[in-house]
Amino acid sequence: MFQDVPAGVCQQCEERYLTARVAKEIERRIETRDGWDKTLTIPVAVFSKGTAS
Repeated sequence: MFQDVPAGVCQQCEERYLTARVAKEIERRIETRDGWDKTLTIPVAVFSKGTAS
């Protein structure tokens, strides 16, 4: 999970997007596991295999 990620906003549709530089830095941190500042514990709900989609 990443917090306070800088994102641009499209002037036409207001969709948020990442610059190539930011996307590459996120990818680098995931691949190297470098730059993690804290660990969070989050609840996880698991759906059974029989649950309809």
